[in-house]
Amino acid sequence: MTLVHYKENEVSELVDLVRQGNKTAFGALYDRYVNTVYNKCLSFTKDRDEAEDITQDIFVKVFEKIHDFDNRSFGAWLMRITYNQCVDYSRKASKMKHVRDMVDNLEIEDVDENIEAELMEIKLNALEEILKIIDPNDRAILILKYQEDRKIKDIAELFNIGESAVKMRLSRARIQIMEIYRTDYNGGQ
Repeated sequence: MTLVHYKENEVSELVDLVRQGNKTAFGALYDRYVNTVYNKCLSFTKDRDEAEDITQDIFVKVFEKIHDFDNRSFGAWLMRITYNQCVDYSRKASKMKHVRDMVDNLEIEDVDENIEAELMEIKLNALEEILKIIDPNDRAILILKYQEDRKIKDIAELFNIGESAVKMRLSRARIQIMEIYRTDYNGGQ
Protein backbone atom coordinates (compact mmCIF):
# COMPACT_ATOMS: atom_id res chain seq x y z
CA MET A 1 0.00 0.00 0.00
CA THR A 2 1.40 3.37 -0.95
CA LEU A 3 1.16 6.33 1.38
CA VAL A 4 -0.97 8.33 -1.05
CA HIS A 5 -3.77 5.75 -0.76
CA TYR A 6 -4.12 5.86 3.05
CA LYS A 7 -7.65 6.24 4.32
CA GLU A 8 -8.74 9.01 6.69
CA ASN A 9 -8.36 6.82 9.81
CA GLU A 10 -4.68 6.32 8.99
CA VAL A 11 -3.74 10.00 9.38
CA SER A 12 -2.03 9.31 12.71
CA GLU A 13 0.22 6.77 10.99
CA LEU A 14 1.14 9.39 8.40
CA VAL A 15 1.93 11.88 11.17
CA ASP A 16 4.17 9.32 12.89
CA LEU A 17 6.00 8.67 9.61
CA VAL A 18 6.45 12.41 9.03
CA ARG A 19 7.93 12.72 12.52
CA GLN A 20 10.43 10.04 11.51
CA GLY A 21 11.45 12.16 8.52
CA ASN A 22 9.37 10.47 5.81
CA LYS A 23 8.75 13.17 3.19
CA THR A 24 6.42 10.94 1.17
CA ALA A 25 4.13 10.73 4.20
CA PHE A 26 4.13 14.53 4.43
CA GLY A 27 3.22 14.64 0.74
CA ALA A 28 0.26 12.37 1.47
CA LEU A 29 -0.91 14.66 4.29
CA TYR A 30 -0.45 17.64 2.00
CA ASP A 31 -2.48 16.02 -0.79
CA ARG A 32 -5.24 15.10 1.64
CA TYR A 33 -5.66 18.57 3.18
CA VAL A 34 -4.36 21.14 0.67
CA ASN A 35 -7.74 21.88 -0.93
CA THR A 36 -9.44 22.38 2.44
CA VAL A 37 -6.69 24.72 3.64
CA TYR A 38 -6.63 26.61 0.36
CA ASN A 39 -10.41 27.12 0.43
CA LYS A 40 -10.25 28.48 3.99
CA CYS A 41 -7.46 30.86 3.00
CA LEU A 42 -9.40 31.95 -0.07
CA SER A 43 -12.45 32.70 2.09
CA PHE A 44 -10.23 35.02 4.13
CA THR A 45 -8.30 36.73 1.34
CA LYS A 46 -10.69 36.64 -1.62
CA ASP A 47 -7.54 36.50 -3.75
CA ARG A 48 -6.35 33.23 -5.32
CA ASP A 49 -2.64 34.13 -5.41
CA GLU A 50 -2.60 35.28 -1.79
CA ALA A 51 -4.55 32.19 -0.74
CA GLU A 52 -1.98 29.98 -2.49
CA ASP A 53 0.90 31.80 -0.75
CA ILE A 54 -0.73 31.47 2.67
CA THR A 55 -1.50 27.79 2.01
CA GLN A 56 2.16 27.13 1.28
CA ASP A 57 3.19 29.04 4.43
CA ILE A 58 0.76 26.93 6.46
CA PHE A 59 2.21 23.65 5.23
CA VAL A 60 5.74 24.87 5.92
CA LYS A 61 4.61 25.66 9.47
CA VAL A 62 2.92 22.25 9.79
CA PHE A 63 6.13 20.56 8.71
CA GLU A 64 8.17 22.61 11.19
CA LYS A 65 5.72 22.05 14.09
CA ILE A 66 4.62 18.44 13.47
CA HIS A 67 6.61 17.35 16.51
CA ASP A 68 4.43 19.64 18.69
CA PHE A 69 1.23 17.97 17.46
CA ASP A 70 -0.47 16.19 20.39
CA ASN A 71 -2.09 13.34 18.38
CA ARG A 72 -5.67 14.41 19.15
CA SER A 73 -7.18 15.62 15.88
CA PHE A 74 -4.81 16.47 13.07
CA GLY A 75 -7.58 18.15 11.09
CA ALA A 76 -8.51 20.46 13.99
CA TRP A 77 -4.83 21.23 14.65
CA LEU A 78 -4.29 22.04 10.98
CA MET A 79 -7.38 24.28 10.91
CA ARG A 80 -6.16 26.14 14.01
CA ILE A 81 -2.84 26.79 12.25
CA THR A 82 -4.76 27.82 9.13
CA TYR A 83 -6.91 30.35 10.96
CA ASN A 84 -3.93 31.74 12.88
CA GLN A 85 -2.03 32.25 9.61
CA CYS A 86 -5.06 33.91 8.06
CA VAL A 87 -5.36 36.25 11.05
CA ASP A 88 -1.68 37.08 10.73
CA TYR A 89 -2.23 37.78 7.04
CA SER A 90 -5.13 40.08 7.88
CA ARG A 91 -3.06 41.92 10.48
CA LYS A 92 -0.15 42.45 8.09
CA ALA A 93 -2.24 43.27 5.04
CA SER A 94 -4.66 45.43 7.03
CA LYS A 95 -7.37 45.06 4.45
CA MET A 96 -10.59 43.17 4.08
CA LYS A 97 -12.45 42.63 0.82
CA HIS A 98 -15.90 41.42 -0.13
CA VAL A 99 -17.69 41.12 3.22
CA ARG A 100 -21.08 41.36 1.54
CA ASP A 101 -21.89 37.77 2.56
CA MET A 102 -21.28 38.67 6.18
CA VAL A 103 -23.61 41.65 5.96
CA ASP A 104 -26.26 39.68 4.06
CA ASN A 105 -26.16 36.81 6.53
CA LEU A 106 -25.73 38.87 9.67
CA GLU A 107 -27.68 37.40 12.57
CA ILE A 108 -27.55 39.29 15.81
CA GLU A 109 -27.81 37.39 19.08
CA ASP A 110 -28.08 38.84 22.58
CA VAL A 111 -27.75 42.43 21.41
CA ASP A 112 -29.97 45.32 22.41
CA GLU A 113 -32.69 45.88 19.78
CA ASN A 114 -31.46 49.41 19.10
CA ILE A 115 -27.95 48.20 18.38
CA GLU A 116 -29.34 45.41 16.20
CA ALA A 117 -31.36 47.88 14.10
CA GLU A 118 -28.38 50.22 13.69
CA LEU A 119 -25.97 47.40 12.87
CA MET A 120 -28.21 46.18 10.06
CA GLU A 121 -28.14 49.71 8.53
CA ILE A 122 -24.37 49.96 8.21
CA LYS A 123 -23.35 50.39 4.60
CA LEU A 124 -21.00 47.82 3.13
CA ASN A 125 -18.15 50.28 2.56
CA ALA A 126 -18.35 51.55 6.14
CA LEU A 127 -18.31 47.99 7.44
CA GLU A 128 -15.28 47.14 5.30
CA GLU A 129 -13.40 50.12 6.74
CA ILE A 130 -14.44 49.33 10.30
CA LEU A 131 -13.35 45.69 9.95
CA LYS A 132 -9.87 46.91 9.02
CA ILE A 133 -9.66 48.71 12.36
CA ILE A 134 -10.86 46.08 14.82
CA ASP A 135 -8.65 43.42 16.34
CA PRO A 136 -7.78 40.71 13.75
CA ASN A 137 -8.84 37.94 16.14
CA ASP A 138 -12.25 39.55 16.62
CA ARG A 139 -12.51 40.03 12.85
CA ALA A 140 -11.68 36.35 12.32
CA ILE A 141 -14.33 35.26 14.81
CA LEU A 142 -16.93 37.49 13.11
CA ILE A 143 -16.06 36.04 9.70
CA LEU A 144 -16.22 32.49 11.00
CA LYS A 145 -19.60 33.08 12.64
CA TYR A 146 -21.36 35.20 10.05
CA GLN A 147 -19.66 34.58 6.73
CA GLU A 148 -18.79 30.91 7.16
CA ASP A 149 -21.78 30.18 9.43
CA ARG A 150 -19.64 28.29 11.95
CA LYS A 151 -21.11 27.15 15.26
CA ILE A 152 -19.84 28.68 18.50
CA LYS A 153 -18.46 25.28 19.53
CA ASP A 154 -16.40 24.98 16.32
CA ILE A 155 -14.99 28.48 16.71
CA ALA A 156 -14.08 27.76 20.33
CA GLU A 157 -12.17 24.66 19.25
CA LEU A 158 -10.33 26.48 16.46
CA PHE A 159 -9.19 29.27 18.77
CA ASN A 160 -8.64 26.92 21.72
CA ILE A 161 -10.90 29.03 23.96
CA GLY A 162 -14.19 28.42 25.75
CA GLU A 163 -17.59 28.88 24.12
CA SER A 164 -18.40 31.69 26.54
CA ALA A 165 -15.20 33.47 25.45
CA VAL A 166 -16.31 33.20 21.81
CA LYS A 167 -19.73 34.65 22.68
CA MET A 168 -18.08 37.46 24.63
CA ARG A 169 -15.71 38.28 21.75
CA LEU A 170 -18.60 38.28 19.27
CA SER A 171 -20.60 40.60 21.49
CA ARG A 172 -17.61 42.87 22.10
CA ALA A 173 -16.81 43.03 18.38
CA ARG A 174 -20.40 43.87 17.43
CA ILE A 175 -20.54 46.62 20.05
CA GLN A 176 -17.15 47.97 18.94
CA ILE A 177 -18.37 48.07 15.33
CA MET A 178 -21.41 50.07 16.40
CA GLU A 179 -19.33 52.49 18.48
CA ILE A 180 -16.92 53.13 15.60
CA TYR A 181 -19.83 53.51 13.21
CA ARG A 182 -21.59 55.99 15.50
CA THR A 183 -18.52 58.17 16.05
CA ASP A 184 -16.66 57.95 12.74
CA TYR A 185 -19.46 57.44 10.22
CA ASN A 186 -22.14 59.71 11.71
CA GLY A 187 -24.25 56.67 12.54
CA GLY A 188 -25.34 58.25 15.79
CA GLN A 189 -27.44 60.91 14.02
